[in-house]
Amino acid sequence: SGPVRVCRCYKRLDKCEHQIAPREVKYQLHNRDARMLFHCNCTRRLARFLRRARDLSVAEVAVLADHITMDCFVLEPPTDCSPGEGLPHNCSTATQAVRVPARHLKETLRRWGPLRVTSKAERPDWRTQDSGGSL
Repeated sequence: SGPVRVCRCYKRLDKCEHQIAPREVKYQLHNRDARMLFHCNCTRRLARFLRRARDLSVAEVAVLADHITMDCFVLEPPTDCSPGEGLPHNCSTATQAVRVPARHLKETLRRWGPLRVTSKAERPDWRTQDSGGSL
């Protein structure tokens, strides 16, 4: 059913190996947003899941949109690393994140129309929901 599928979607996001919490600095990138920032591979998987899901409500998708930013990031080696040439010692440890627009996610979410949930009662903490919850 829809709510259980959405919960699985959230669990997949939680398992995303590369994510940056709100106001956290990680991979040399500061997430200034109040929402989670995920690696682009994770947001692509989420967009694919949402395109296939036919029974999601606007409220469920709005809660999701309120918790993740519409950008994503990719990991790149520092600019002073040249592939194929003897890598400097900092190349393996100083991977940096580059923030990019998550167009794939924006386009998918646009199917549901404007997605702003303003009531706190309508915005349960998706990280604490279990698979039997309403979301």
